[in-house]
Amino acid sequence: GDTGSDVPQGLNYRSAQQLVKEEFVLSIPITFSGAKVRYSFGTDGYDIGFTMTAWNEATGEESTVVEEDRVSSHLEPVHGEFGPFPFAHGVLVLRWDNSFSWFRHKHLSYSVSIDYPKGAALHRSEVEHDRQRLL
Repeated sequence: GDTGSDVPQGLNYRSAQQLVKEEFVLSIPITFSGAKVRYSFGTDGYDIGFTMTAWNEATGEESTVVEEDRVSSHLEPVHGEFGPFPFAHGVLVLRWDNSFSWFRHKHLSYSVSIDYPKGAALHRSEVEHDRQRLL
């Protein structure tokens, strides 16, 4: 058996010309503890609102990673890098908000990548093992 297949691969999400009328939401599932997210995006012509939240499935808690803000992504790309996130199951939600100027549709170009630590699969099996002992 090839144990390497258990190690999670990084995920990449990208789009060159995503039309944003009122808002565009990108939800990314987190499946292992220790995930890091990197993103960059730009818009053509006008600024846009951006926020990122993290939802921890185990606790049901949502936390703000990036406060909502209007960013000048039409002047230069906006970059960010966050993590590692401590939870093993959850969702990262990136939201671009254009509701303040919905009459001007924006085109959004984005690249988002999720990276997991090398030992994620091993760590996960240890966590499962500990959980069995607690029951």
